Amino acid sequence: MSQKEVQEQIVADLKDWQKIENASMSSCSSILEKTDHPLLRAVVETIMRDSQNHYNIQQLIVDSMEKKPFSLTPEDVASVWDGIEKHNRLEKRTVEMATKLLGEVKGQHLTAQHYLLRYLLIDEEKHNAMLDMLEKVKNDLYPYA
Repeated sequence: MSQKEVQEQIVADLKDWQKIENASMSSCSSILEKTDHPLLRAVVETIMRDSQNHYNIQQLIVDSMEKKPFSLTPEDVASVWDGIEKHNRLEKRTVEMATKLLGEVKGQHLTAQHYLLRYLLIDEEKHNAMLDMLEKVKNDLYPYA
């Protein structure tokens, strides 16, 4: 397969994925219409926002292949890297806090609270992973890093 054919397949697959994300958002809307329970609403609203974020990222990839490619330069990274490093330290603190709180609720019959704290920990760990991956991207920009 040529690079053009591979990119066309990627775009087609991403557009199919976007249809699934749209179906997920629609499904979430239907669920939200049926409940006022704060825990259920929080979970479904979070999934709905994540689906919208996924759709947006998928569209960014599609646009980078169909409309206008983008590149990341060392200058782009340098202008914000101090802020990213500071933010990464904050994210690491949130993981520590979530871990501490999970320990405090353990064995306390706080099942819903444990569930929500576990979600928060997973999401904060995801943020850390995203920033770690971004650092790898940055290092690839600097061949002597």
